[in-house]
Amino acid sequence: MANGTVDETLDLEETSVAPSLQKAQRENFNFAEDAALVEEVLFYKPMHGEPGHTWKEVKDAMMPMFSVTRDAKAYKERFGTLLKKFKTNDAKAKKASGTAEQVTELKKKLQECLNLQREADTLAATMMQDRRTMKDRPLRDKENGERDA
Repeated sequence: MANGTVDETLDLEETSVAPSLQKAQRENFNFAEDAALVEEVLFYKPMHGEPGHTWKEVKDAMMPMFSVTRDAKAYKERFGTLLKKFKTNDAKAKKASGTAEQVTELKKKLQECLNLQREADTLAATMMQDRRTMKDRPLRDKENGERDA
């Protein structure tokens, strides 16, 4: 500020946002990434929850294939969205009469994934029921022991 005038030049260092503070622009999934995601899910089967086969492994396998950096949660959510869309479209196709549906390789693999997800859900429900049974067993044994006495 010289002679009562304001220096209107901006100091770029003061006004720029550090790269680490800039919000990364979200990139949508594309068809190639969706297809690769389905392949990796079929390979790792993270929905079964087996050791070493988690969404982190899916993420690690996807990273070298695409320039986009995503976390494991993003892949899990995208896969859930793909399955949901597939189930909805599959139901609509079954209701449509007289139209031949084009079955693509991706649709076949999504059906495989849907079957795996259903197996995992059934297994989880069975395990939950087994836990309840084991939890209730000591009470039943105690009741039965008191009745027999």
